Amino acid sequence: MRLFVAAPLPGFLIEDLQVLRRSLQSAGLKARWVPPGNMHLTLKFLGEVGSQQLPSLGDTIRAAVTSIPPITLVAKGIGGFPSLRHCRVLWVGLDGETQRLIALQQRLSGKLQSLGFPRERRAYHPHLTLARTRLPLDARHWTAPFADWTSQTMTIDQLALFASTLKPTGAEYRCLHRATLTGQIHP
Repeated sequence: MRLFVAAPLPGFLIEDLQVLRRSLQSAGLKARWVPPGNMHLTLKFLGEVGSQQLPSLGDTIRAAVTSIPPITLVAKGIGGFPSLRHCRVLWVGLDGETQRLIALQQRLSGKLQSLGFPRERRAYHPHLTLARTRLPLDARHWTAPFADWTSQTMTIDQLALFASTLKPTGAEYRCLHRATLTGQIHP
């Protein structure tokens, strides 16, 4: 199975992102848009994994979120990988408790490393993917009016283990395990 660990997004945020998508489409930006049901905040891509590892993955994800309080974020601004000028992936950035999110991602990666999943060489850059393009495009013209776009405040209070099945119509995701961030915030 092709697996990844992500934080599910609240419905209101997915709707905010769909409004942004429709605005970008109306402005003429053509891309392969991520379907609303596939939107999530990835923390770790695991790749191909045997089903025999599912129990230990569930336990490891649960251990990674133990005593971690929910994380408050807002989606903010638009960017692209590798850049907006040569965009292949169009994304919305995150603001708020991003350092806590990065710390959670590093903790998760450390625990998954003990199961044989290597840490990423690149620094974690939290974002929400909106669209992909086959060929790089200069997206600056379309995205400039939305540079300061900001969503409503959201709370990340769960991580989920997802299986991704690639189909001709696009990827389909299925949740295999959820773990809740239950720690308390202390003043």
